[in-house]
Amino acid sequence: MISSAIWATSPDLTLVKTDRGLIRGVVTDKIRSFQGIPYVAAPLGNLRYHLPEPHIAWTHVLTTTTPNKGCPQLSRYGGLTEASENEDCLYLNVVTPFHPGKSLPKNLPIMVWIHGGAFVGGSASYYPLEQLAISGQAMLVSFNYRLGVLGFLAHPSLDRNWNGDLGIKDMQAALAWVQKNARAFGGDPKNVTIFGESAGAGLVCMLLISPNESSGLFQKAAISSAACVRQFREAKDSEKVGLKIAEQVGCTDNSKALSCLRSKSVKELLDAGSKAAGDDLMAFTPTVGNKTLPLQGKEALQSGKFVRVPLINGGNKDEFRLYIGYMLIAGKKINAENYIETLTSYYGDHAEAVSREYSLKDYSSAAIALATALSDYNPVAGIYNCGYLQQGRLAAKYVSVYEYVFSDENSPPLAHVPNYNLGAAHAQDLSYLFPRYDDTNAHNGSLLTGDSLTISDKMIGYWTTFAKTGNPNNAKQKPYWPEFKKTSDVMNFLPGKIRTFDAAKAHHCDFWEKYYQ
Repeated sequence: MISSAIWATSPDLTLVKTDRGLIRGVVTDKIRSFQGIPYVAAPLGNLRYHLPEPHIAWTHVLTTTTPNKGCPQLSRYGGLTEASENEDCLYLNVVTPFHPGKSLPKNLPIMVWIHGGAFVGGSASYYPLEQLAISGQAMLVSFNYRLGVLGFLAHPSLDRNWNGDLGIKDMQAALAWVQKNARAFGGDPKNVTIFGESAGAGLVCMLLISPNESSGLFQKAAISSAACVRQFREAKDSEKVGLKIAEQVGCTDNSKALSCLRSKSVKELLDAGSKAAGDDLMAFTPTVGNKTLPLQGKEALQSGKFVRVPLINGGNKDEFRLYIGYMLIAGKKINAENYIETLTSYYGDHAEAVSREYSLKDYSSAAIALATALSDYNPVAGIYNCGYLQQGRLAAKYVSVYEYVFSDENSPPLAHVPNYNLGAAHAQDLSYLFPRYDDTNAHNGSLLTGDSLTISDKMIGYWTTFAKTGNPNNAKQKPYWPEFKKTSDVMNFLPGKIRTFDAAKAHHCDFWEKYYQ
């Protein structure tokens, strides 16, 4: 949100010439902002379920002062994300620092944010880019990409080269746009960092393990809360969901299914996708085993067949407390009487061993004990700390890795659950990297105070320094963040005690290694 008064200066500073035509944004006394720039043609009509196509050039000045709504999605988790049927959604946003009376900056490092949302929700517009641009003196970019049933649907009628991965093709198109247009905004196209959280971090992983199509589009990457080493679906399994969706909307003839799917309304497809997915949290994850994603993440990292760039990698200490919290809100009972039974639903025959390792006597409630186990190792969803450490170890054989855990239990909660502490739950780090921007108070609206505010400043400093150099350390950044060589080299963003610690020990990873390789 831009709250400064518009800078009274030459109107030319609000104009930028892109490869498709002139755009007009907003200039304040601290930033230049361009919101809602089309980076490819709208995926409408025959361009639905089609590779992204170039946008036609325009001859007028295009006003780019308002971000576009997110791509089609249903509302999730009680309104945490907004519903949208807006299929004309492939737009991006650019924010750069501005210094009145000085020349426009050149060769800015570029940070490209990929939003999360379980591959079915979210929007670039949720994330204020201004503070990162100002603090890091960087060019910030965010973009929308096709989601769920329109972005990650796999079906026998689709091209086997990218079947199930159109959302990734959108991302590669957005990064190609950055390569073509960065210099017009003062950015350096040879110094691009991609970063994301949750599904957005999973998609950073996907770009990394797509070396044939992603190489040269970025030079650094930061992964927050995504275990790239988890097993993703291959076409034969992904297509089962796609065939259910096609059946739901009456497109059962595979020879005509593509044209049939293109004839359906967005609402029909979203509803069909929701019914087909049911309780499957991972129904619309990317599909592996095609030209775009030839290998599983673990295999790609083990073999070195990925885009070899420096990495920041990590996640949140109490990741799964958020989802257990949602279950409690929905009325699920998790208590001492059903603790073993609930563990069995996740860990099968290993439930008894898990109950001893995560004994109820060590936790304030059965719900917290369960959430702690699932935050350390999770066989259902790709958000677990031992997975982050595993992928860090694999990648560190080939590239520089800086590993971390976000541990601020005072972080603003995303849900309010009676008698339940969310701790440092999934996504609660986002307000630290993206504090709200205001002229008089850079952290206005972020709800951060005290040690939490210090952690935010430190994280922004590390991330933006990494974007400049590929190393999060500089003379002003304390404490020193070592390159990840052993499990005690992990930076712990803990209130009042930002320091390295042994993350594998803290998250019981030796225990999990006995049962899950």
